[in-house]
Amino acid sequence: MNEDVDASGKSTRGEKKFKKAMQKMGLKPVAGINRVTIRKAKNFLLYIDNPEVMVSPGNENSYVVFGEAKMQDFNQNLANAEAGKFKKAEKPAETVKEANADEEEENEEGVDADMIDMVVDHCKCSRAKAVKALKKHNNDSVNAILEISQE
Repeated sequence: MNEDVDASGKSTRGEKKFKKAMQKMGLKPVAGINRVTIRKAKNFLLYIDNPEVMVSPGNENSYVVFGEAKMQDFNQNLANAEAGKFKKAEKPAETVKEANADEEEENEEGVDADMIDMVVDHCKCSRAKAVKALKKHNNDSVNAILEISQE
């Protein structure tokens, strides 16, 4: 249990020993830093929130940073946002059915149920609308789909 996190949840025992060794080497803690950001590539960042930073007194360009590094990839975030838009734009047939619930129910007699399902799935329309179009075109699914798509 040498590497367990202490009660504050910040530093492990090894980290504490390392910090103490750094202080013995002359590094001084820097106060007032809320975030450290490292730019790895054009759209890829590593960041550490609320880090513990130490600086060498002789060289102002050398820092030691302690904290949990997190990744931020803007390309991945953009891809996720685009995927979310696509999912929102796509409506399942059940949602369309609920939206068109006020349409009158069409008598499905004389129309193949598989044809109705195919037209509903393809056009994302109500079942009543699909039955009406299929009856109009004598069970010709192609013409029924074309008619519904043109509306």
